[in-house]
Order: sequence, then C-alpha cells, then structure tokens
Amino acid sequence: MDPPRSDSQNCTGFLARAVSQDQPHSPLQTSQFLSRTVSQESSASQALQSTQEPTSQVSTENSIIFQRRQRRKLEKQQDTTQDASQDVGSHRFLPPTPAQQLNYSRKASDAYTWIKRFIPPGCKAPFHIFNILLDKPELLLEVTKWLEVDDLVALFAISKDFHSMMNTQMTTMIMGNARARAPESAEVFLFKCYQSLCIYDPAQNRNEVKPHMLRNVPSLRWLRFIHFREEIVDCIIRTLAAKGQRLPKYASKVIKKIWFVVDVPDNKRRMGILHNSRLWSDVELYIACMFFMKLDMACTDPVDGKGERGIRRLLLAQRSLSKTDEVLHREELRNPYELLQMHVEWKINRVNMPPGMHAARSLFNVPLEDCGRLGCEYWSPSFSKLRRPDELIMKESIRRGLNFKDKVIDLFLWGNLHPVTGEDVFPRNKRGDVQTSFDFETERQALEDLKIHASKEGTHFEWDTDEDEEDEDDAEDTEGVDDSAASL
Repeated sequence: MDPPRSDSQNCTGFLARAVSQDQPHSPLQTSQFLSRTVSQESSASQALQSTQEPTSQVSTENSIIFQRRQRRKLEKQQDTTQDASQDVGSHRFLPPTPAQQLNYSRKASDAYTWIKRFIPPGCKAPFHIFNILLDKPELLLEVTKWLEVDDLVALFAISKDFHSMMNTQMTTMIMGNARARAPESAEVFLFKCYQSLCIYDPAQNRNEVKPHMLRNVPSLRWLRFIHFREEIVDCIIRTLAAKGQRLPKYASKVIKKIWFVVDVPDNKRRMGILHNSRLWSDVELYIACMFFMKLDMACTDPVDGKGERGIRRLLLAQRSLSKTDEVLHREELRNPYELLQMHVEWKINRVNMPPGMHAARSLFNVPLEDCGRLGCEYWSPSFSKLRRPDELIMKESIRRGLNFKDKVIDLFLWGNLHPVTGEDVFPRNKRGDVQTSFDFETERQALEDLKIHASKEGTHFEWDTDEDEEDEDDAEDTEGVDDSAASL
C-alpha cells in the first residue's frame, strides 16, 4: 500500500497530468492555472477540517461525561458498602429517601424486597418472621389470636402494613383474639351493648339498618375491657377458693352475667334481662345464689360472725365487681371509716340525710352530690331506687317457682364435699395448689342432677313489692352494715 502524499506532491502530480493532457504551455496560462488549482485545493482542505473538528470535540466531551458518571457510581458503591458493612451486624439499615417512602397501599412483600436492596453483596439478609407473616394473612390472623392486647397495640402503632391490614379486618382480628383468650367475656359483654367502646368501621362498611351511616365495630379498648374483666373474675374465684369457698367451673360465666346486670343503670332493663330464660337459665340462677352465699361466708368471721349480709349487699350495689375483688384482697374496707364512706355513697341521700348536714359540703369526706348516688337509677340522686342484682335474682328464682330453700345445705357444702360421692374434699391438691373446682365430668354430672331436681320439684311463690317491704329491706341493710362495722 502506498504511503500518503503531501499537498505539494499532490499539486506536482496534478501539473504533470495537466501537461500530459495537452494543457496550455504559455507562462500566463500556466500561472493562472496554478493559482486556480491552489485556491481549489485550499478551500477543499478548509472544508475538510471544518467537518472533522466538531466530531472530535463531541467525542471528547462524551468521554469526559462518561468518566465522571463512572467515577460517581464507584464512589456511591463504596460509600454504600462501607455503611452497610457497619450496620449489618446490628441489623440496622439505611433510612429511605423521600422517593422511597412506602405508602399504605403497597404489598407486604415489597417491604422485604426493599430491605434486601440495602444488603451488600456477599452478606445474607436477616430473617424477619413478621415480614414473612405479612405475606400470609391467614397465618397472621391465627397468630394475632394469641397476642396480648399491648402487643396488638404496639404492632398497630408501629407497622404500617399491620395497621392497614387491621383497618381492613378490624372485626375479624379483635373478635378472633377475644374468642380465643376470653371466650366467656366475649359472649357475655357484647360490643354492641357498649357503644362507647366501639368505633366506626375503618373499612367504610355501611350499617345494614342505617345505610347512610357506617357500622360500629369493636375497638382495642373493648378488647382490653373484656380481658380486664376476665382477669378480675378469675381473681375473685381464686380468692374465694383460698378462703375455703369453692365454686363450680360454670360460676365464672355466671359472675360475668351478674356483672353485666350491674352495668345496666335502670330497674326495667335489669328485670327484663332476668325474666328472659334464654339469658338466665334455672341452673344459672342456682349458681348465682351459691355465689352470694359464698360471698357472705367469706365476709363473715368464721368464729365470731353472725351471718351478716350487709357487706355483700354493699359490694353488689357498686358500679363494678372490681370493688369486690379489692375487698377480698383487703385493699378496701380495711377499717370502719372506709365502710361508712361506702355506705354513705350507697344509702345516704339528701332526703334521709341527718338534720344539720344540708349546709355541709361533705359527709365523711364524701361530697354531697355523691351521697346516695349508688342506690339510685342512672347513679343519680334525682332518680328512683335502684334494685341490686342479688335482690332481683332471688325474686326471679321465686317467680319461676324454683325451690332453693331446700337446697341451702347443698349450697353451703359445695366445695367441701364431693358433689357425687359425698366424700370430704381437701382444699389443696398434692402439689399444694388451691383447687378452685372439681373436674369437668364431676361438675357436669352434678349440674345434670340439679336440672332433673329443678324440673321435678318446683313450687310457685308470690312476691308482693309494696312500700312497707321496701322500708323493711332498707332497715335490714342498715342493720347489717352496722353489725359488720362493729365486727371490724
């Protein structure tokens, strides 16, 4: 291949070709021809240079930009690798940028994928069981059934995915937890009866009766409410068993039903609940009377006691059975002064207040507006007298013709003698634990015998509720409280 020639060599060769092609040979013609040829060659070379310079300049700029991008990418990879290697030991990850913030509608699997982006190559991502459960809603529902209320509240407040999932399935999750950990309380204390503990459905589901309104669903406050009552009832049963007053297993549900009656603020609805045989069966009335007797025996001195009923009436007149648990644990009614304070809140009002006390602001440190409010409907002194649950239950048993007066000895001896064989029963087992009740089969047989007895023997008694009888009951209540204060 011939080497490239210079401009002078090109011009010389051009002249030789022109001469060989019979071009003019005069000096003037030759000079004109040479000048024209040189000008054409120079213009062609200038045009060629002008077309080549921008191309080389653009390629140079592109290479510089490419190098800068590569340098920035390498620097970013080095910084990410160093930070991640420092944080991977403590399971901490880089915070997301605003563009990487996840919204409520994203899938749960995106969270695990998003975390894996910050794991450096060569390092194994930590195992997060909660993120795996978020991908399996059916498993998550089973897990949430057995969580504590505080754990549910913490997950609801921290995890966005769990928050959005619980908002779409609020009733399923809360009712599943309630039926798994407190089935009796979930059945007795229905959330529809406690509107203050309900919220509007976060899933925006409409009410079937009122389509223009959202339906009410149970809240976490209702779940905490039934767990609290479940614990209080269990404490009452255990405390009575420790004092030697054992109750059947079914007494737990009966005590919860008594507590539900205590929540009703007027006499009409209380009597309507007790008149309904589907809500209160004959056996439940029998066990309720057994609970009242065991409570009287626990609040009476076993040696010097005279069978006072004032403490039991005073406790069942309160707005909650948690006061009964506090008294059994010796946290309330520790002295006669506290007993008088509770009696003032129950019985003493502005009508029967001692003379000269109307001008005072308080009576035994109880404000005058609170005196006697526990004994009135809606817990307000301006309404009529409120009947206690034990009083209404005893009246209902007489109205149905249940002959409980012949069962007083059986009520008294339950827990001390075996209900089937009649043998003596020790209050503690071989390990020293307090036996709160008998085995399931024994109690089932005892309750079946009781049902047969109640169906065979039943006598109807009439009950007259006149003013004289109410005054007599008030006198008995006051006398019982005075005797209990004297024994304390």
